[in-house]
Amino acid sequence: MTTRVHSLPAHLGIAVRRGVVPTSLSGGRRLPGGVTVADGTTLVRFPQGALLVEDGTTATVDWPGGSDVPSWVIESWAVSLAMVQRGNLCLHASVVAVGDRVVAIAGDSGAGKSTTVLALEARGHRLLTDDVAIVDLRPDGPWVLPYQRSVHLLPDAAAALDVDFADLAPLADFPEKSAYHPAAPPTDPLPIHAVVLLVPNEGIEMPRVRELRGVEKVQSTMVHAGRPVTSPAIMGEERYFAALTELAARTPVYLLERPEGAWTLDEVCTAIESVAAEKR
Repeated sequence: MTTRVHSLPAHLGIAVRRGVVPTSLSGGRRLPGGVTVADGTTLVRFPQGALLVEDGTTATVDWPGGSDVPSWVIESWAVSLAMVQRGNLCLHASVVAVGDRVVAIAGDSGAGKSTTVLALEARGHRLLTDDVAIVDLRPDGPWVLPYQRSVHLLPDAAAALDVDFADLAPLADFPEKSAYHPAAPPTDPLPIHAVVLLVPNEGIEMPRVRELRGVEKVQSTMVHAGRPVTSPAIMGEERYFAALTELAARTPVYLLERPEGAWTLDEVCTAIESVAAEKR
């Protein structure tokens, strides 16, 4: 049987290979979830295998013989760890270009990020990345590095997007989800103009949006940072929290609540388009 390991777009600068990785890192700091962090190196041990990311440039996957390496190991874990090793922030967010304005849509798993950005794509906007947003803080503000990865959909999300779930490839380790492959995004970094926190709320009947300010703005941004335990261990806690504070200070952040159990996709998309249209 031929086994596969997913490669990554060349512009990310991350070489991916299969190989044997150590069972531990000498002098490394052990974190919850099977993660160990040492200088320039991060080891993640999954129930099925292991991943070693080094110097922000190399990802070695140790997976059982005869098994394909799941795409999420490479597209999510390897990418986010390598980029954090380089000093970038990682947000648990999907990013879309609404016209010439870039909006990062952050939220917990199940909040509807992927469904929302695919619905925006159907409106003619451009999906830049799903679920993992790599943010580079530059002198002129935060920029996102787009990259193509599969979008993981549940049956109800596929139905809401009028996508035939039966035609999608099931995920090996998450059989309740299937992979949808959107069009390839641009490869050059783009400035982020706004962050939207998407939150289901069972107490409302229609979506509502408001801009966050002050402490609430910073705290809400921190809640949706990706790898919230691993990232500060890699970057250093002071540098990590300073970067998150800078992101919140330099970018408008909005809370978008949607009715829980009802997508109201059109209204959510219209609210995001309105946020994107606000010039700063």
